[in-house]
Amino acid sequence: MSSPRAKRPKLERLPSFYSEYYPRPKPDLSLVQKYLKDENKPYHVLNKTLEETADSRSSIRPQGCVGHLFLRDFRQSDNTGLNAASKMAAKERLPLVCLYVLCRDDLFAHGVSGFQLEYRLRSLRLLRDELAQKNIPLVFLNVDHRNQVVHTVKDKASELKISHLFANIEYEVDELRRYTKLCTELLKAGIGFHPQNDTTLAVPGTIVTKSKGTQFSVFTPWYRAWCAHLNKMKSPFEVHAKPEPNSDEFKREKSHLFDSEIPQAPPGKQLTENQKEAFEKYHRPGENAAWDDLQAFISSGRIKRYHVDRNDPSVNGVSRMSVHFASGTINARTVIRSLLDHKLLRAIDSGNDGAQEWARQVAWRDFYRHVLCNWPHICMFKPFISNMDEVKWEYNPDHFERWCQGKTGYPLVDAAMRQLSEMGYLHNRVRMVVASFLSKHLMIDWREGERYFLENLADGDFPSNNGGWGFSSSVGVDPQPYFRIFNPWTQAEKFDKNGDYIRKWLPELREIQDVKGVHNPYENGYSQIAEKNGYPRPIVDHKTARERALERYKEAKY
Repeated sequence: MSSPRAKRPKLERLPSFYSEYYPRPKPDLSLVQKYLKDENKPYHVLNKTLEETADSRSSIRPQGCVGHLFLRDFRQSDNTGLNAASKMAAKERLPLVCLYVLCRDDLFAHGVSGFQLEYRLRSLRLLRDELAQKNIPLVFLNVDHRNQVVHTVKDKASELKISHLFANIEYEVDELRRYTKLCTELLKAGIGFHPQNDTTLAVPGTIVTKSKGTQFSVFTPWYRAWCAHLNKMKSPFEVHAKPEPNSDEFKREKSHLFDSEIPQAPPGKQLTENQKEAFEKYHRPGENAAWDDLQAFISSGRIKRYHVDRNDPSVNGVSRMSVHFASGTINARTVIRSLLDHKLLRAIDSGNDGAQEWARQVAWRDFYRHVLCNWPHICMFKPFISNMDEVKWEYNPDHFERWCQGKTGYPLVDAAMRQLSEMGYLHNRVRMVVASFLSKHLMIDWREGERYFLENLADGDFPSNNGGWGFSSSVGVDPQPYFRIFNPWTQAEKFDKNGDYIRKWLPELREIQDVKGVHNPYENGYSQIAEKNGYPRPIVDHKTARERALERYKEAKY
């Protein structure tokens, strides 16, 4: 007879990912079970609401203005919602007006980083000026609290005499619920709301298993089905034209709309002077910069070597397009079409090896949104694998702080965390290494790291970030096995072979030219240099930490 499972110790404090916006959920499975039912899934609720209101919305006579509500789609090019709004406006000979709402509570609830907010505000400034050249105003709305957003949009749309409002769908739970409420509340005011699928190449829910018609929860078979789905479509990469201009007369009559001030970052989200300098050095906002970066990635030939170089953080082998994707200054549809136009791909799953691998990484973005729509409990601090909620975590503030600061004594981990702190960006290989280290070597709750990443990354994207942390910590969809625990030293030997990445970000070890020494100074004869320069010894022993992780995960799993 097996012994009863020991009770988890009472926490001294609640983890930081719980907040006034998201109280701690019940520890049982009731929440997970609730959201496994289609009728409770926010994505299904939205689609049902759109279906039930379709006739009422389409019967509203276009008059006054047509509007587009920007969310995370800060571009004119290839923008599904903006294009649909422009088409209606042109057909009905009505002006097009654009809106954007900055909600202070959303910034803090969703952990938007200062780097990302700076990128978005600067991109909005560029977008406003570009739209103004077409006599299209971009009106900014500021609200403090989340419950004000829907009514603020409704009131402004009514004031501007917008009869139809378009937007592009974001798939997180909060956003989906807001779309549903916008649909019903705007309809009460005689305004049709029309959210469009734009962010993904395949609409979530359209790719299902052949045998049972159920949703995929493993990437590889989903990817094969995704490729087949896109290859069968007549125009999966259709170009959506930029909006048509409004008349000069409209701009003269509504000149006050063009004076709308761009919101400022609230206290707590403002960059320091050092961060502003770093932003100028590492990031270029706006859709033109996004397009330039894509073309540079292609024309330089880096994309052809992507499958070879993508795991080496010391070389310029990746596109760094994730910052642009996360704020919608470019679309996944656009980049895949560009690969086809450059003959790098013959189809979504055939062509140059590097281009194929890069397209596969784009597919992961689609996959994680597919997962989010069908298993929304992952948006609620619950792991995809329910029994992994039983893992016994350590609550060690000192270890977490040293992980954040890049002072763990594991050079590859520390180099990565220093890069994150300075750039607001992190190479994907070392993202996996530091996530595995936090959750398995330090046994600190993966959700602490998930939150920290969002609050510091310029390319923070909830579905991809959650998926990545779930993979590395072995609690998410299609994860690495729990017993696969990255050894940070061997990871450095494999993926930073010459130690260049470590030397770049760890000045304490820069004078160590010996490769083994820079990978692991205290075990390879360089203790004096490391100690002299203030580099710490490892905060945990690798073997001991590995054995502890195996025991904790096994206990939760079985």
